[in-house]
Amino acid sequence: MTWSKNIRLSDSSALYNPTLVRLGNDFMSASIHNDTLASAWADLRSGLLKIYYAEVPIAGPLDAVSVEQQTSRIMLTAVPNPARDELSVDFTVPNAEPCSLMLLDLKGTLVTTFFSKRMLNGSQHHSLPLSSVPSGNYLLQLQSPWGVRQTKLIIQR
Repeated sequence: MTWSKNIRLSDSSALYNPTLVRLGNDFMSASIHNDTLASAWADLRSGLLKIYYAEVPIAGPLDAVSVEQQTSRIMLTAVPNPARDELSVDFTVPNAEPCSLMLLDLKGTLVTTFFSKRMLNGSQHHSLPLSSVPSGNYLLQLQSPWGVRQTKLIIQR
């Protein structure tokens, strides 16, 4: 089961609703149509309301528990933290699927993408160069069709 690419529905200049400011990602709606699960969600981390739509085909019975079980199997660790010039990253993914590993500033703005490629299921290990990244506080984000995992990262020179 893999999600379709997120389709952005909102204008990039739309301001977010202040009552949602602390929620980060806001799940808006989901529905099942024949053999497809459709989901609409909002991303507020950049300070703008970005609304997305995605679909996933359902091969068999699907419930919230099975989706949560798959999502909870995605792990992400990064050492050392604080880091200087190189970061050792380990993560697991439940199925062979496309994954992206990105570095974001604390406002959610993309700083760099370390990779975006199809990964085999199971444990992964990567050494990431940080020499071109300025000192500061960041979020290391792993994105896959089964969910997003983030960990805080400090880079000190």
